[in-house]
Amino acid sequence: MKLSFKPLIALACGLLFLSSATVLAQKAPSDKIIRMINLEEYKAAAAEINQQLSTNPSNATALYEKGYLYMAEEKYDAARDIFREGIKAAKKYPYNHIGLATAYHKLGLLEDRDNSIAQAIKMNKSEDVFVMIALADAYTLTEQYGDSKTTLYKARIINSNEPKVHKALGDMNFAKKVYQSAQEDYEAALELEPTMIGAMLNLAKIYIIQKKYQEALILLNKAIKLDSSLAPAYRERGELYLKAGSGQAGAEKKEYFQKARDDYKKYLELEGNDIRAKLRYASFLYLSENYQECLNELEKIDTVTLVSQRLRGYCAMEMGDLEKAKAEMQKYFDMAPPEKVLAEDYQTMANLYLKEKDDEKAAEYFILMAAKAAEKGNDNLSGIEKQFETLVNRFKKEKDAAREVFYWEQLIENRSGGASTVDYYGLGMAARKLASEIEAEKDMTSAAATYVKAKLAMAQVVELTPDYAPAQFWLGYIKEQIKNTDSTSEESAKPWPGLAEYEKVWELLGSQSLEGMNNGDKYYLANTSLYLSLAKFIPNRDDNYNCEAAQPFIAKAQEIDPDIATRSHGEAIKTILETCEGGGK
Repeated sequence: MKLSFKPLIALACGLLFLSSATVLAQKAPSDKIIRMINLEEYKAAAAEINQQLSTNPSNATALYEKGYLYMAEEKYDAARDIFREGIKAAKKYPYNHIGLATAYHKLGLLEDRDNSIAQAIKMNKSEDVFVMIALADAYTLTEQYGDSKTTLYKARIINSNEPKVHKALGDMNFAKKVYQSAQEDYEAALELEPTMIGAMLNLAKIYIIQKKYQEALILLNKAIKLDSSLAPAYRERGELYLKAGSGQAGAEKKEYFQKARDDYKKYLELEGNDIRAKLRYASFLYLSENYQECLNELEKIDTVTLVSQRLRGYCAMEMGDLEKAKAEMQKYFDMAPPEKVLAEDYQTMANLYLKEKDDEKAAEYFILMAAKAAEKGNDNLSGIEKQFETLVNRFKKEKDAAREVFYWEQLIENRSGGASTVDYYGLGMAARKLASEIEAEKDMTSAAATYVKAKLAMAQVVELTPDYAPAQFWLGYIKEQIKNTDSTSEESAKPWPGLAEYEKVWELLGSQSLEGMNNGDKYYLANTSLYLSLAKFIPNRDDNYNCEAAQPFIAKAQEIDPDIATRSHGEAIKTILETCEGGGK
């Protein structure tokens, strides 16, 4: 079972930006400039903003637009400083308070964020709908979805025909991954404003998530027809072709991937030298399995970023260069703040160690992966039990008992709510098998220690389910093997250390009719009968024979298998029969 997982790299910026429209002509952020920023036309937006500020450096609206641009470019410190300038220029202008709240959030200053939001609400005494939309978008960005919903519902009551209200509701539901509601919101926005490109792009993203590729393609083609220089539309269409092609094979897959490549090249051309565009193109090359090309593109980027370093590690792993992959991923972990690390990053490192058979390190990274996935709501990777269950089943199938035992132990240790009888039984059986393999290699010390591990696990099963015959049988069997491999064990002091467990199996199965008994129970009863016949025949393992005590168990063994005395494991019964027929007592 191949465990290697190719992490999904986000091809599009996930930042939710603030909406805006006109409040008062002299104060509202420019729809044109905000639209350019949202559509990633950063250079054009910067030129217009700088033109305004060259005329009036204290223009609070232009300062907000500049801070908004910096937020889009992920320059959070610079955005914070610009929003503060805007507040100094016009303290009662609510947008800069809203913008400052988003910057504080990105910088981890949550108390300052909440104070700035409170100021924005205070400055919007007239309850202007467009300020409310901007405020709701800030709530969405800061994951305060309840406040976002309340604010937008209030704005919708004030003006239900404003498409930006519906767009903002769509953005909130999209961020919450409530895609059906988001779809309805974007459709409502487009009904009111059919050329709202932002709603088109986000609705197309939902269709792509839902694998409704034709519906998404119609929207993206429409957006490109409205604006042929719309870089994000080419990027999203490229991702559409990539995902649609991933489910195909042969010539059809190749055709989809070529279309995706063409769109990504167009996207890169429109974005010019923007480093994020280059990284997205490199990500596309990785996802389309062009690993060397991905590395070549990364070499063209002067700045080393978290994304570029991550991609280097991923590509090296897919190319089979494990040492390089591990080194590149370690560089990435060294430079990445913990909050920036993805669950898939930990999984990649875990898989690298797994390939090297360093299971302790692999387990360490799998645990980190599951914790991060749970934190981010990634249901595909959260829950470490699923990961360790997969590994247990993999190594059981591969007949690698040592690694199966290791991952049973990890599963039991990390099982939420405590381990089950199934877990302990699985560990006990795997450890028994491993101990037998070690014993065959004549390493009796290690074999004995592993049998003890099996005993402890099977004893847990017996404690939890005392009437489960297979567990009683194997616990007795394992105790016998400990006696054979460790002369200093407590089992070695007993002539028949598994006697109590075998007697329990007899109690559970011995009186049952063989008719209708499943083959598993017949196996346990047959071997139990064999053991007990010996234990009763020579109770102290000396020459004091007791044919009468052994007789019921010999009879049961022969009832299950009339030819048992002729089989290899029936030699003991044959000996008993011959002895007793000769007059033994």
